[in-house]
Amino acid sequence: MSKHIALPSKPVVITFDDGYVDNYTLAYPLLKANGQKATVFMITNCIGHTNFLNSSQLKIMDKDNFIVASHTANHDNLSLLNYTKQVATLKKSKAMLEKLLAKKVMHVAYPCGAYNSSTASAVRAAGYNLGISTDNGFSGVTDSYYNINRVYISAFYSMAKFINRLTVPMR
Repeated sequence: MSKHIALPSKPVVITFDDGYVDNYTLAYPLLKANGQKATVFMITNCIGHTNFLNSSQLKIMDKDNFIVASHTANHDNLSLLNYTKQVATLKKSKAMLEKLLAKKVMHVAYPCGAYNSSTASAVRAAGYNLGISTDNGFSGVTDSYYNINRVYISAFYSMAKFINRLTVPMR
């Protein structure tokens, strides 16, 4: 978006929230085998906890075909936090990931997709250049960098519903 580079005719960006271990054991090998990339938005205070990705797994994914990005420090509902508390959890998560991965982390997905009127400013102040919501719909180059929509896909959707979700405009 920021480089104004044309997208493929039917782009799909694959994202995973929270950083569950099955992102590594199930999704990662499949995507890698197909030459595909994805982003995992990690709750940083869950790194290494039961059922969550550990540091080694995150580093492997980051070096290969996944972008590792922030999902705040504690899966904080940003819509319930004031500006100062939003900045704090955003900065803490960013710093933890940057130290672990030895690179800049520039993207954050809002836990539960929730945000309020100060979230975009807090995200900018924390040093991110992209904020992802769960507002349902497609996003384009003219949309705000701090409120990127997504299309939710469930593992329980039929193939017909999956295709419909990816092809029928929602906005």
